[in-house]
Amino acid sequence: MEQFDELELTQKIYQLLVIEEIYLQPGLTVGEFAKKLGVQARIVTQILDNLYGHSFKELTNMYRIEYAKERIEEGFLDSYTLEALGQEAGFSSRTTFFNVFKKEIGICPSEYWKKYLAQAA
Repeated sequence: MEQFDELELTQKIYQLLVIEEIYLQPGLTVGEFAKKLGVQARIVTQILDNLYGHSFKELTNMYRIEYAKERIEEGFLDSYTLEALGQEAGFSSRTTFFNVFKKEIGICPSEYWKKYLAQAA
């Protein structure tokens, strides 16, 4: 079995996700992510499941939705479309962005924006 340092790998995962925001790359695969970490994809899958209890896709989508929420709250939608927000957050299509947003937050992005504006007023 291939040797790797779990703590070091955990730190690298944090670095890529939180500091470098690699999840913003549209079409990012677990294979590409693993290559950046210098390990096989199955190891990344195993670590993410153990650490976060989520698959790579679930985890990147969660980070993308948090990013989108922050951008909404910063006023991104005052100047840009929801499609532009989805693209900037790393989603490859409007449909995927809307579906994942609704699954994670419980409402669609435009409803979230309206609620945010109403609370901010």
